[in-house]
Amino acid sequence: MTTQRRSPSRREILVGATEILNSGVYGDLTVDSLARHMKMSKSTLYKHFASKEALIIALVEEVCGETEDQVRQWVKSADTGAKDSLERLANLWAEHAMRIPRAVILQRRRLPPHCQNRVELTSVGLNRLLREIIGRGVQGGEFVPHDPALTATSFIAASQAAMEGAARGEVAMGRDEAVRAVYSLILSALTMEQTALVAK
Repeated sequence: MTTQRRSPSRREILVGATEILNSGVYGDLTVDSLARHMKMSKSTLYKHFASKEALIIALVEEVCGETEDQVRQWVKSADTGAKDSLERLANLWAEHAMRIPRAVILQRRRLPPHCQNRVELTSVGLNRLLREIIGRGVQGGEFVPHDPALTATSFIAASQAAMEGAARGEVAMGRDEAVRAVYSLILSALTMEQTALVAK
């Protein structure tokens, strides 16, 4: 008796596409390569996604949406000081760095414009929340005086550069570890003068 092989779900196809894109090369993902990787026919793949572009858009939407959902859930329940809030947000960003495929990090300009904008929108939302947290920390005396907008923008830019370095293999750590290392540097800057005063 023969058993019919179950067709991969939409979610499984997105996972398979992520595995291919984690090569770091956007061109490695084609309808043919994904069908082979998933051991499925191209016609089955087309039942879920009309094109490679549609698949990439769905993948980026899912990754960014998951990060934003986690941030929203945390914001609703957050009742912590600025330092703890900053650490939690950095950890959520580190998790995002591991979910997003290497090719999306390294070859973002090759993505469909919608995907480029979507990735940017997620960064902008994080930047806004970081500014609020840092501003609260400065006002509450947890952090030494800093420009919250500049510090938040610096964190985003530095963590994205660290993600890229880790994705290229130039940084000897995972993408998530690279983001957390940047967070440590930013936290040091935000608390440095306090540390110096305590040491005296």
